[in-house]
Amino acid sequence: MNLKNICIIVTSFLIFCGCKELEVEYDGLLMTGALSDEMVKFAIDNQDTYSVSVSSTMCVANDVKINLDVDVTALKDYNLKYGTQYEMAPDGAYEIDGQEVVIPAGAAVSSSVLVSIIDKSKLIEGVSYVIPISIKSVDSGVDVIEAGRTIYLKLSRTLLFSAPYVGTTETSYTFSLDESDIVTDIRQYTWEVKFKAENFKRNSNGEPIKIGGVYNNMLRFGESGNETNILEVYAGTENKMIATTEFAVNTWYLLSVVNDGKTLTLYVNGVKDNSMSVTPYDYQFDGITIGQPMSGYQSKQLFHGWLGGMRYWNRALSAREINANLCGVNPNADGLLACYRMDEGEGKIFYDSTPNQRHLKYPNYINVSWSAVTNECVE
Repeated sequence: MNLKNICIIVTSFLIFCGCKELEVEYDGLLMTGALSDEMVKFAIDNQDTYSVSVSSTMCVANDVKINLDVDVTALKDYNLKYGTQYEMAPDGAYEIDGQEVVIPAGAAVSSSVLVSIIDKSKLIEGVSYVIPISIKSVDSGVDVIEAGRTIYLKLSRTLLFSAPYVGTTETSYTFSLDESDIVTDIRQYTWEVKFKAENFKRNSNGEPIKIGGVYNNMLRFGESGNETNILEVYAGTENKMIATTEFAVNTWYLLSVVNDGKTLTLYVNGVKDNSMSVTPYDYQFDGITIGQPMSGYQSKQLFHGWLGGMRYWNRALSAREINANLCGVNPNADGLLACYRMDEGEGKIFYDSTPNQRHLKYPNYINVSWSAVTNECVE
């Protein structure tokens, strides 16, 4: 078998794999890997460079020179299309060692350029950064496949935060918002909670373990006879859903509860866990509850663990938006009513990072334990 036949077979296999999500109806050029997933993870904890190249759907007869460039407009279009809020990596945080790549005659993959991270101090924690690289021009008559023109390098870091331990009766508390801060007539919402359990032991025979709640919503383990590591999402008397995930101790989870007015959906770490049809209801955002502060139940329904943040939106986020915000969110994001990172490390106040400034403050008589446990998140 000669080189040309081998090249055609390998290239056809690669394009066929990409066609699971996007059919290629004609030959042309595209960023390598862009058809299978245009948003790729660039892990910068242990590596500072990422190799970028261009592929052809067929072996080229002559050398093909291709010019690449950082494409700010492409990222803006991506955010608009998918409702995400990725930000451009700031100038001075990265560099690219060239703009021109070449596919040699008889080949289907070009030479590479290296994208390098040169100053991580310019990257703000909690902001999702992307470097979009696009095919800008080609020196031959070879077409560019538009769906694969751009590849988006999402910078992935391990972020470390402190976290409050809420496994005490006194930290079970309802934070009520001032009347001027209350938002009513909410038909759709997304409520997100990050937690880590020390254990899932019942505190009283038959009683559930309650993480917390917002208006007519609760998250609790071991309800209705279920095992204590099985979560129930409560969104009203007729809207109760059991998660399929078996939660483990000493593991961080981000729960995203999405209610679009017709369907209640639970995501665990960005992955859909379960969903159910729900009865429409007018919700409101009037505060947040940690644990079960109702008299006589503080110790009975105590959650032994840590909280790593809460967020509340007055709209239903898409799965793509949830995955984009696993480690942080733009405080100015559309529909974000409150964002509590709960990483203060000291004190009695959970600060709202949005412009709304709906801060939560424990009374002076309550002590908050900021444990040495680390709230770790890999973007």
